[in-house]
Amino acid sequence: MNQTNLFWRHNWEFGATTSAYVGWLDAADVGDWVFGVQGAAPISHHVSLYSNFTYVAPGAGSGIFGSSLEQWNLSFGLSYSFGGKAVSPSVSGPQGMPLMPVANNGSFLVTD
Repeated sequence: MNQTNLFWRHNWEFGATTSAYVGWLDAADVGDWVFGVQGAAPISHHVSLYSNFTYVAPGAGSGIFGSSLEQWNLSFGLSYSFGGKAVSPSVSGPQGMPLMPVANNGSFLVTD
């Protein structure tokens, strides 16, 4: 889906990160807008808990057609960080890590 997003990200003092985003989709796609939240909380220097939620509002109205276009994802689990970068030494985030996580099945939805 071609989309334009605005996002907010916060690095917490104890090493966790949270972000939220909202966006608008290209008129050629099946949805009108998308929103989501992501978060990670360190358990140790190498392991953290993560969660991800994404929702795409269908471009069609309610009913059978609209509900078939609805897309959403909820995921959570454990993440291993090589080099001990699960905990950030400052609120600036871990050095050498990307600002946004790599697209995954939950944040990179595919239309048919």
